[in-house]
Amino acid sequence: MSNTLISNESVPNSKVDEQEEEINAKIFPLASLELTNQILDVVQRATVYRQLKRGANE
Repeated sequence: MSNTLISNESVPNSKVDEQEEEINAKIFPLASLELTNQILDVVQRATVYRQLKRGANE
């Protein structure tokens, strides 16, 4: 972990800020672990009850 800190120190601050902004929400959820599990639970229940819409035309 200290290696990461050392490598970030050599990069200008603007580069570090750009790297932090490039976090993809599809890869790393921005919600907490508990909220992520609650959202997945709601989606799974909606799928079971066939209340989940799959596209704009449904």
